[in-house]
Amino acid sequence: MDELQSKIFWHLLPNFPNSVLLRIQDAFVELPHPEYLIAEQRDWMPELLLQAINAAIQSPRAEFSQRLEYASNFIYTNGLCLVERGSNDYPDLLTEIPDAPALLYVLGDFKQLHKPQMAIVGSRRCSRSGQLDSRAFARCMAQKGFGITSGLAIGIDTAAHQGALDAEGLTSAVIGSGLDKIYPAKNKFLAQEIIESGGTLVSEFPPGMPLLPENFPKRNRIISGLSVASLVVEASERSGSLITARLALEQGREVLVLPGNIHDPLKRGCHRLIRDGATLVSSADQMVEELGSLLGFQLEIVSAKNAKHPLSDDLSHKHEAVFGHIEFEPLGLDDLLELTGLEVHALVEILTDLELQGSVQRTPEGIKRLE
Repeated sequence: MDELQSKIFWHLLPNFPNSVLLRIQDAFVELPHPEYLIAEQRDWMPELLLQAINAAIQSPRAEFSQRLEYASNFIYTNGLCLVERGSNDYPDLLTEIPDAPALLYVLGDFKQLHKPQMAIVGSRRCSRSGQLDSRAFARCMAQKGFGITSGLAIGIDTAAHQGALDAEGLTSAVIGSGLDKIYPAKNKFLAQEIIESGGTLVSEFPPGMPLLPENFPKRNRIISGLSVASLVVEASERSGSLITARLALEQGREVLVLPGNIHDPLKRGCHRLIRDGATLVSSADQMVEELGSLLGFQLEIVSAKNAKHPLSDDLSHKHEAVFGHIEFEPLGLDDLLELTGLEVHALVEILTDLELQGSVQRTPEGIKRLE
């Protein structure tokens, strides 16, 4: 069993949920190799877990071994990345949520998951206008530098991914099965477009995992957890997108909602969210304005990750142009976006460089110059 298979091994153990894997990671920094457990590790583990490990290792011809071989072969053949919580490759925002996935299977460039993401979700059974709104908002936010995250489902999700592709932006699809089983099947071509455009397909389930109904609510916490905010476009009172919105609120993320006709059953879930405290928006500019504080949080993460890479004394022309707009009085991010004409992600990167250079400082009121 190689290192990759040793990680998948833990995911395939029956009757041991993600919470058990998180406790193992917290106890030993990372998931240990099950064939080489030291005495300290064995003493820590409950007897039922040790019995399951021994049974899996000692039954080379059993179904478990076949699933392990299939999963590892699919990963090797298709170039998937296996990203473990606690590693530098694991998305920063996702680390912050309760019950963060212990392992992520990613097809595409996993580094894209570290960039600012906007989740756009809604009902599978949606109206034509809902699809148009989803596509238009995704296109606008992608043009402003956000990655668009959704669930690849028919309806609002599909339109969101397509809107990001229209803008030649980045989009990530989080699915509720193994990456060898794209669901729904009619979106296989869309999934391929996402990968070819530089986006990602993400799952916490290993290849070979069947389509189970209980997996789809689980994936919703990843959609919201990867994102600085979630936009609910259209949702009935029983829509699964309300789960995503609830999880986003629990994770301390912003929930934005498009309103609609009070008599429309496809908008009742949206209106309930607004009544419960979600933010009503009607334009992409309003969304950027609402996200100012959350972008500041994202800026902190970028700063921490770049702290080991000091900048040179020379600033580029773009840096100088941005710096020229910053005064000794704090200026908000939304104002800077308007003044510079830059995309959100580009502006955040430049502000991070300027802060590391010691030229600017972030305050609760905005960005101000120090020199």
